[in-house]
Amino acid sequence: LESRTPDRRRNSSVAATSRGGGRTAKRTTQNRKEGRKSEVDNLARRLGLHQPPKSKKRPKSSLVSTKVRLQYATKGHAALRGFLDESTVKMLYDECNRVSAIETLSAWQQKVDVQARRGKQNAHAVATKLGSVEECQDMLDSGADELPFLQFFNIWKRNDAPTVRRVCLSPHLAETASILLDCKRVRLYQDSLFHKRAGDLDTPWHSDNKMAPFDSSKT
Repeated sequence: LESRTPDRRRNSSVAATSRGGGRTAKRTTQNRKEGRKSEVDNLARRLGLHQPPKSKKRPKSSLVSTKVRLQYATKGHAALRGFLDESTVKMLYDECNRVSAIETLSAWQQKVDVQARRGKQNAHAVATKLGSVEECQDMLDSGADELPFLQFFNIWKRNDAPTVRRVCLSPHLAETASILLDCKRVRLYQDSLFHKRAGDLDTPWHSDNKMAPFDSSKT
């Protein structure tokens, strides 16, 4: 019995080593994956991107990965592919085109309004007195053919744009915005439609912060 006991121990030790080697290989591969993930997580923590508490009512948006959040935090923009389904995009397209056709005059008045502010005039009063697109075009220093786009605001408030309203006020959009802005809750300030017509000029580099009444960069 004494001669058999060491053999059994030696055999069991070899078997354990063999099995342990397989586990070690698996752990090594897993550790590499976890290592790459931890590098991203550590960078996110250094940038102060906290993970918001999970909602009990609905799951956290699957489109806002840590990689997307890092891109938004470092570059100021991010693309969320597949955020809206095709049918919703089609309805938004139809509604926005309809509104832009109806509100063409207001869009030109807005261009005059912006220009009048630069000249320190009573911008709103000057713009609203103009009763036609042609009058607005005559008021613009740059000329009617030198605009980068026409712009429309707060379409979500219109009764003839229900899809725009549904998207702007959707919990899904609000949750996604709160994750990207790294805050607990968000509020809708306005929506803005940019209508870039065929032949419009390039949009120059500019900052919109001075046009908005905010004391925060989380917008």
